[in-house]
Amino acid sequence: MPRRLAWSKNAESYALPILLAIALITISQLLNLIKVKDYLIAALLLAILLGGVFVTQFLAFKAARGNERNDLFHLVSSIAMSEGFQRQSSSLLSAGSVCAIEAAADEVWIYAFDLGWEGDNSIFTHVVRENVLRGVKYRYLLPNDPLAIDRANHMRRSMTRIPRSRSLVKFRNSPRERLITQFGLTIYNPNYQHNEDGDRETVAVFFPHYRDFSDEASQADAVFLTIKGRATQKVQEAFYRYWTEASDITYGDQI
Repeated sequence: MPRRLAWSKNAESYALPILLAIALITISQLLNLIKVKDYLIAALLLAILLGGVFVTQFLAFKAARGNERNDLFHLVSSIAMSEGFQRQSSSLLSAGSVCAIEAAADEVWIYAFDLGWEGDNSIFTHVVRENVLRGVKYRYLLPNDPLAIDRANHMRRSMTRIPRSRSLVKFRNSPRERLITQFGLTIYNPNYQHNEDGDRETVAVFFPHYRDFSDEASQADAVFLTIKGRATQKVQEAFYRYWTEASDITYGDQI
């Protein structure tokens, strides 16, 4: 159910009892059945009661939305990986299937070999923008390379009109040699350092070099190695370690 519709139905369900309670208290005071002092106390108690009800409803609604997102991500990733060439917890996926997984994610960690897959002509660019619009957090870990820094600045400029994009999308770079330099790596819904989300399923995707798939037709033929669940723990740990050691890239940085 859409968020606005859900809140509308909740408001309708409470409107009549609230109006009746207010009318009953007001009529009682006008008829001198209750004193003004008692009227104010009753109004205050009613306001406290209504405030508590709405706060409870809001918290329950947020929790339900979080569960729905996790369920959706699990469903999309399971369907996508079942369609690929799968063996145990790994699979070979198409770019479209990877886009579907990313569109359902709540948090994304990326080791970008050169940020090619986030370029203007990439099929992933639209997904990234839509995700940031709905509040998805992104971490981009980049090599200490002038081209990557320029592309990071270009991404920032392209998202200046998106609310909170500066706080949601973070860029860091590190000169340290990494074991994953032959591929780009994206981790969807990481659960490392998220102990409260023990049931959260994580999917990690290894991206081929974008230079080999720089046009839309060839992108449709790209193949992405995908792993999920416990198989992602080592790459999550490695990414987190390199991320904490890396330096923030501020807007306009050059090397």
